[in-house]
Formats: sequence, structure tokens, C-alpha cells
Amino acid sequence: MTKKISEGGKIIKAVRLARGYRDRTEFAGRLGFAVNTVYNWESGRSKPSYDDVQMIVDYLHFNMIEARELAKNAA
Repeated sequence: MTKKISEGGKIIKAVRLARGYRDRTEFAGRLGFAVNTVYNWESGRSKPSYDDVQMIVDYLHFNMIEARELAKNAA
């Protein structure tokens, strides 16, 4: 069973915006996700897996501590 991360959508949105990706479509396409998937994660409609969050955080050159802090400060 894949572990889900409840604050994953907030983390993804925070790191996406911190790296200047205002457009979800471009962001999702670069990472190989459907834009609806990213929207659902960020809006809290669904929860991403820990592995997906970690991959996105790594791709954007953050670590999880930094990413969680960004998400916390964005709230």
C-alpha cells in the first residue's frame, strides 16, 4: 500500500509557486502528471503519495524540511 501524505497538496503548491510555476498545466506536463491530478492534490480533493511529493520536491531542488516550511508559511 502506498503511503499518502495529508499535507502533500499544500507542499506541492508551495514549492511550485516558490519556483515560479504559476501555470499548473506547464508544471504538470513537465513532471508527467495530468493537470487534474495536480489540481486535485493542491485543492485537497485527493492526497498524493509520499513518493510523488518527494519526487516533486527533489525535481524543484528542495528538501522535505524546506518544502514543509514553505507550505507552513504559505498558510
